[in-house]
Amino acid sequence: MAMPRKLEELLETRHVVYRTLRHEEAVTSQDVAHAAHVPGHKMAKVVALRDLRGRWLLAVVPAPYHIDLRALAAVSGHHELRLATEREITRRFPDCEPGAMPPFESLYRVPIFIDLTFADTREIFFENGTHRGLVGMRVQDYMRTAQPIVGRFARERSSDH
Repeated sequence: MAMPRKLEELLETRHVVYRTLRHEEAVTSQDVAHAAHVPGHKMAKVVALRDLRGRWLLAVVPAPYHIDLRALAAVSGHHELRLATEREITRRFPDCEPGAMPPFESLYRVPIFIDLTFADTREIFFENGTHRGLVGMRVQDYMRTAQPIVGRFARERSSDH
Protein backbone atom coordinates (compact mmCIF):
# COMPACT_ATOMS: atom_id res chain seq x y z
CA MET A 1 0.00 0.00 0.00
CA ALA A 2 1.38 3.41 -0.99
CA MET A 3 0.89 6.82 0.59
CA PRO A 4 -2.70 7.95 -0.07
CA ARG A 5 -2.86 10.17 -3.14
CA LYS A 6 -5.07 12.66 -1.32
CA LEU A 7 -2.32 13.20 1.29
CA GLU A 8 0.21 13.95 -1.47
CA GLU A 9 -2.27 16.31 -3.13
CA LEU A 10 -2.99 18.13 0.13
CA LEU A 11 0.70 18.71 0.86
CA GLU A 12 1.43 19.79 -2.73
CA THR A 13 -1.53 22.19 -3.04
CA ARG A 14 -0.66 23.79 0.32
CA HIS A 15 3.00 24.10 -0.78
CA VAL A 16 4.26 22.19 2.25
CA VAL A 17 7.93 21.24 2.24
CA TYR A 18 8.09 17.66 3.49
CA ARG A 19 10.21 14.59 3.25
CA THR A 20 9.37 10.92 3.18
CA LEU A 21 11.22 8.14 4.95
CA ARG A 22 10.99 4.41 4.31
CA HIS A 23 11.61 1.90 7.08
CA GLU A 24 11.14 -1.73 8.00
CA GLU A 25 7.53 -2.56 8.83
CA ALA A 26 6.66 -1.64 12.40
CA VAL A 27 3.37 -1.29 14.22
CA THR A 28 3.84 0.65 17.47
CA SER A 29 4.84 4.29 17.20
CA GLN A 30 7.94 3.69 19.31
CA ASP A 31 8.99 0.84 16.98
CA VAL A 32 8.34 3.03 13.94
CA ALA A 33 10.49 5.81 15.40
CA HIS A 34 13.26 3.32 16.11
CA ALA A 35 13.06 1.71 12.64
CA ALA A 36 13.14 5.12 10.94
CA HIS A 37 15.85 6.55 13.22
CA VAL A 38 13.55 9.36 14.36
CA PRO A 39 13.56 10.63 17.98
CA GLY A 40 10.42 9.39 19.79
CA HIS A 41 9.41 12.90 20.88
CA LYS A 42 9.16 13.91 17.17
CA MET A 43 7.15 10.83 16.15
CA ALA A 44 3.38 11.37 16.18
CA LYS A 45 1.30 8.55 17.60
CA VAL A 46 -2.12 9.00 15.95
CA VAL A 47 -4.93 7.32 17.87
CA ALA A 48 -8.47 6.89 16.49
CA LEU A 49 -11.17 7.32 19.13
CA ARG A 50 -14.95 7.41 19.26
CA ASP A 51 -17.19 8.96 21.85
CA LEU A 52 -20.47 7.91 23.43
CA ARG A 53 -22.40 9.34 20.47
CA GLY A 54 -20.20 7.57 17.90
CA ARG A 55 -18.35 10.71 16.83
CA TRP A 56 -14.75 10.27 15.68
CA LEU A 57 -11.60 12.10 16.65
CA LEU A 58 -7.90 11.56 16.11
CA ALA A 59 -5.59 12.30 19.02
CA VAL A 60 -1.91 13.01 18.34
CA VAL A 61 0.76 12.58 21.02
CA PRO A 62 4.51 11.91 20.89
CA ALA A 63 5.34 8.19 20.59
CA PRO A 64 6.66 7.80 24.17
CA TYR A 65 3.43 9.20 25.65
CA HIS A 66 -0.03 7.87 26.50
CA ILE A 67 -3.33 9.69 26.11
CA ASP A 68 -5.07 10.82 29.26
CA LEU A 69 -8.68 10.18 28.17
CA ARG A 70 -10.17 12.42 30.88
CA ALA A 71 -7.97 15.33 29.85
CA LEU A 72 -8.76 14.70 26.16
CA ALA A 73 -12.49 14.64 26.94
CA ALA A 74 -12.14 18.03 28.66
CA VAL A 75 -10.18 19.48 25.72
CA SER A 76 -12.38 17.99 22.99
CA GLY A 77 -15.86 18.00 24.49
CA HIS A 78 -16.15 14.33 23.47
CA HIS A 79 -17.21 12.20 26.43
CA GLU A 80 -16.85 8.52 27.27
CA LEU A 81 -14.03 8.06 24.77
CA ARG A 82 -12.96 4.63 23.61
CA LEU A 83 -10.44 3.31 21.13
CA ALA A 84 -11.93 2.64 17.72
CA THR A 85 -11.83 -1.01 16.70
CA GLU A 86 -9.64 -2.17 13.83
CA ARG A 87 -12.79 -2.89 11.80
CA GLU A 88 -14.12 0.64 12.40
CA ILE A 89 -10.75 2.12 11.45
CA THR A 90 -10.59 0.08 8.23
CA ARG A 91 -14.04 1.32 7.22
CA ARG A 92 -13.39 4.98 8.12
CA PHE A 93 -9.86 5.16 6.65
CA PRO A 94 -10.02 2.69 3.73
CA ASP A 95 -6.91 4.00 1.98
CA CYS A 96 -4.72 3.47 5.07
CA GLU A 97 -3.38 0.50 6.94
CA PRO A 98 -5.09 0.29 10.35
CA GLY A 99 -3.38 2.62 12.80
CA ALA A 100 -1.34 4.47 10.15
CA MET A 101 -3.73 7.36 9.44
CA PRO A 102 -2.13 10.72 8.59
CA PRO A 103 -3.44 13.36 11.04
CA PHE A 104 -5.26 15.83 8.77
CA GLU A 105 -8.94 16.66 9.36
CA SER A 106 -9.49 17.68 5.76
CA LEU A 107 -8.59 14.18 4.48
CA TYR A 108 -11.17 12.22 6.49
CA ARG A 109 -13.46 14.83 8.07
CA VAL A 110 -12.32 13.75 11.52
CA PRO A 111 -11.26 16.44 14.02
CA ILE A 112 -7.60 16.33 15.03
CA PHE A 113 -6.44 17.07 18.57
CA ILE A 114 -2.70 17.44 19.09
CA ASP A 115 -0.92 17.61 22.40
CA LEU A 116 0.90 20.77 23.36
CA THR A 117 4.18 18.83 23.79
CA PHE A 118 4.76 19.16 20.03
CA ALA A 119 5.17 22.92 20.54
CA ASP A 120 8.57 22.10 22.06
CA THR A 121 9.93 20.48 18.89
CA ARG A 122 10.68 21.87 15.44
CA GLU A 123 9.86 18.77 13.38
CA ILE A 124 7.06 16.20 13.37
CA PHE A 125 6.89 12.78 11.72
CA PHE A 126 3.75 10.71 11.13
CA GLU A 127 2.88 7.56 9.24
CA ASN A 128 1.99 8.10 5.60
CA GLY A 129 -0.95 5.69 5.59
CA THR A 130 1.32 2.63 5.71
CA HIS A 131 3.41 0.93 8.38
CA ARG A 132 6.50 1.31 6.18
CA GLY A 133 6.68 5.03 5.48
CA LEU A 134 6.79 8.36 7.28
CA VAL A 135 6.24 11.96 6.35
CA GLY A 136 8.36 14.57 8.12
CA MET A 137 7.86 18.34 8.15
CA ARG A 138 8.30 21.39 10.31
CA VAL A 139 5.77 21.52 13.15
CA GLN A 140 4.90 25.05 12.05
CA ASP A 141 3.98 23.79 8.55
CA TYR A 142 1.98 20.89 9.99
CA MET A 143 -0.01 23.22 12.26
CA ARG A 144 -0.72 25.61 9.37
CA THR A 145 -1.85 22.80 7.07
CA ALA A 146 -3.71 20.51 9.48
CA GLN A 147 -5.12 23.21 11.77
CA PRO A 148 -5.50 20.79 14.68
CA ILE A 149 -6.96 21.72 18.04
CA VAL A 150 -4.13 22.02 20.55
CA GLY A 151 -4.48 20.94 24.16
CA ARG A 152 -2.75 19.18 26.99
CA PHE A 153 -3.77 15.51 27.25
CA ALA A 154 -0.56 13.48 26.90
CA ARG A 155 1.13 11.87 29.84
CA GLU A 156 4.54 10.28 29.98
CA ARG A 157 4.74 6.53 30.33
CA SER A 158 5.77 5.56 33.82
CA SER A 159 9.13 3.85 34.06
CA ASP A 160 7.67 0.77 35.77
CA HIS A 161 6.03 -0.55 32.57
